[in-house]
Amino acid sequence: MSREIFMLKKGLPVLALIVTLMSGLTFTSAIAGEDQYMYRYLDDNGVITYSQTPPADGRESTKVLKASIPKYERTEFGDKKDWKEQEESMQRRLQAEKDKEAQIAEEKRIKEHNKQVCEQMRKNLAVLQTRTQVRRMVDGKRVMMTDKERQAMINEINKTLNSTCKEL
Repeated sequence: MSREIFMLKKGLPVLALIVTLMSGLTFTSAIAGEDQYMYRYLDDNGVITYSQTPPADGRESTKVLKASIPKYERTEFGDKKDWKEQEESMQRRLQAEKDKEAQIAEEKRIKEHNKQVCEQMRKNLAVLQTRTQVRRMVDGKRVMMTDKERQAMINEINKTLNSTCKEL
């Protein structure tokens, strides 16, 4: 019996060492197991976000294996191909905004020009309607308009003003 006790006493430190090592491995594998997961959720801008902790504000999240996350999403900024696509997309959006601004500026310039033309046509009409003798330039010379020419010019200006200058 003393031999059995001796074996037990001698094996006890070995057993304690084995139990300690096993519990350490279990703890390490539990930590490593948790390290294999990440939380996936949508942020306020609708962007998919991965985090090692669940969102603090309690929003809905999904626990996913790191291995299942696409490679470009596993890095903080994505891969270079993703960067290039984002940069090209941003450049296209900026160019579209510049084009839109240029188009708006051109439309504004044209509208202002048309407004000035209509104002000049109204002034010309007022002159034609108030004066019976009107001169015009023909081949660099001043020539008097006949009543028939003056009336035709009044009709043409009225027609143009009614069709294009109503809203201006």
